[in-house]
Amino acid sequence: MTIGVNFGGVMNSLMLQPHQEVPKEIIEADIRKFCGRFDLEPAASSGTIKGSVSAQPVGPFQTVGVALSHLRIIRDAQAIKRDPGEHFFLLTQRSGTSRVVQAGQEVVLKQGDMFLVDSTQASVFHYDQSLSHQLSFHIPRSEMLGRFGQSVKGGTTVSRDDPLWLAINAVISKMIDGQEHQSHLGEAFFNLLGGYFVGARNARDPSDSERLLSRALALIDQHCSNPDFGPSSLATSLNVSKRTLQRHFQPLGETPGQRILMRRLALAHRRLTGALIAGSKQTITDVILDCGFNDVSYFYREFRKKYGVAPGEVVTRH
Repeated sequence: MTIGVNFGGVMNSLMLQPHQEVPKEIIEADIRKFCGRFDLEPAASSGTIKGSVSAQPVGPFQTVGVALSHLRIIRDAQAIKRDPGEHFFLLTQRSGTSRVVQAGQEVVLKQGDMFLVDSTQASVFHYDQSLSHQLSFHIPRSEMLGRFGQSVKGGTTVSRDDPLWLAINAVISKMIDGQEHQSHLGEAFFNLLGGYFVGARNARDPSDSERLLSRALALIDQHCSNPDFGPSSLATSLNVSKRTLQRHFQPLGETPGQRILMRRLALAHRRLTGALIAGSKQTITDVILDCGFNDVSYFYREFRKKYGVAPGEVVTRH
């Protein structure tokens, strides 16, 4: 059974003109501008390519629309060395087909299929005779590794056989349609991805270390708004020493304390951008304290360090 996925048609800047013949250099320049260092190899010798590339934010993500045919796009070790990848690309196939080769696997993408591309790994994208239309959601690498760890490295298929596939597509459709509460949709998107990756890890018999880390991350999400919750209480809850706990966090490239801080900042950012209602007596300080911070000055310093602006600059009132 084929499940159709409606990505809508309201985003005019991503509604491409696929029948236009464009010089290879223009397509290559657009792809490098939006996606990083890639090299193009058109199948035809004329030097023109049928297709187009455009970009626009969708929810919290920069999103690139790509319509191409008769083309192969390569990102090899030399390209990665010149332009290290800072993102993961979640490819969503809107129509037609394409093939992706990464980390020793070749995946054929049909309408509705999704594949998470790791930009730090060599990859090849094949667009054959039929026109392929994709959306590529660019997700910061630091965000993905911070949330999900090493399991997302090396290219990952989001399988249609998993029930979360349909839910992820539904959230993507809502973001594309430009519905309100985009920050909440973005968080829902991350939560669904997290559920998918946790399920994938469990399906391959996770190690004791992975199980402990998964429990630690869940406890942090559950208790981060408690100002008394820290690495010591986390270690006690898991019945391990602080040194052992820190070792299990090494694959994430952060300490338990850093993880707790990032989740508190993310919680505060979400509250400040979406939860302050006009006429409410709640202040920014109230939000800060509710999100687990005891030191307001420390919060302001760390918030500006992470988001580049002061808390007051992101407040929205509806």
